[in-house]
Amino acid sequence: MIRNVSLIVMFLAGAVLGQAEQPTGVPALLEAANGKSIRVFLQDASDGSVTFLPVGASQTATIPAARVARLEFFPKEDLVEIERLFMEERERDALDSFLEPYAPFMEIPNALQALYLLQVAADWQVRDVAAAHISALKGKRPVGKRFILAGDSVWMSDITTLLKAHSKKASSREMPDLMTKVVAAFDPNVKSVLSELGLMRYYDTQPSRKILKFSPRPLSTTLDDMVDSLQKF
Repeated sequence: MIRNVSLIVMFLAGAVLGQAEQPTGVPALLEAANGKSIRVFLQDASDGSVTFLPVGASQTATIPAARVARLEFFPKEDLVEIERLFMEERERDALDSFLEPYAPFMEIPNALQALYLLQVAADWQVRDVAAAHISALKGKRPVGKRFILAGDSVWMSDITTLLKAHSKKASSREMPDLMTKVVAAFDPNVKSVLSELGLMRYYDTQPSRKILKFSPRPLSTTLDDMVDSLQKF
């Protein structure tokens, strides 16, 4: 009888230890740049490196992210349903919750990047940039190229003039340059933008418009959507 009890205790102890040693991290298939693949539990991705625990190993490994060609994840959720909830019913929480564990690894090519960019595009400030990223992921990818993504250059007074359509409190009056320089002597925030005083910057976005089909929304549309979003939330 005592022997049986001992065996039961040993079995339970082994089960507890087995549970304690269960690896943590994001399950994935890591495809290296040299063509080799390995199943891993992803731990972290930062400072240009990826840390993971190979399946069956006891110690983690860290390699440059550039050596990872692609990651394949194994989510249990229905991706089509999550995208439908987001696109049709605006269920942002479901998308955020699903993508949270994968977010640190989105700079490495993977099948969830398009869904991640939908999350980015949910913020009105960067939706045109997100659309350009999606375009870059489709078709013939512009590997190694850099693009400037920018809309039309405008003065701050132009923005406030457009905002007057929503509120009379929006002021389009301009502070004289001399007064701005005086205020800058006492206000570090004003001083930080003093070098931009009277300067209008223009950016060449033709490559992004031609290759990525980048077509930013008009400023008036962006401001209207921004105000509408702020009023709702």
